[in-house]
Amino acid sequence: GAAAGQPAAPGQPEVGGEQAEVLYKQEAVSHDAILLEVAATPVLYDIASGKPKLENHVFLQDSDGKIAVRSPDVDRVSGSFRRLDSSAKRGDEALRPKVVIPDVPPDGGAGGRGGRPPDDVPPPPPPGTGGGG
Repeated sequence: GAAAGQPAAPGQPEVGGEQAEVLYKQEAVSHDAILLEVAATPVLYDIASGKPKLENHVFLQDSDGKIAVRSPDVDRVSGSFRRLDSSAKRGDEALRPKVVIPDVPPDGGAGGRGGRPPDDVPPPPPPGTGGGG
């Protein structure tokens, strides 16, 4: 990473005062489409329960007017989705701020009294009785 106190290179995120080490490869993944509907549709009949099994489907219309039906459950197990998901998780991890825990003495910084004030400090005065003037 960059030396502490030096700004990150243009386009590179800065994490905890240091440039994050993010390796990436650009891939074009754009496709013009309009989301028409998301619906749970029956796809199989479950013999054990006697009910149809529902699966989510996404209905899209592409720029040529063709309707495409996608299944998020099927897409989730594809190789390209796994690569995309893995890349996103690595990016999140690389950009997550590093937690720095300050050094605290074993006695919690209370001088060996477990957080209690020293004996030579007078107790606070009792609360007033009110009454006013």
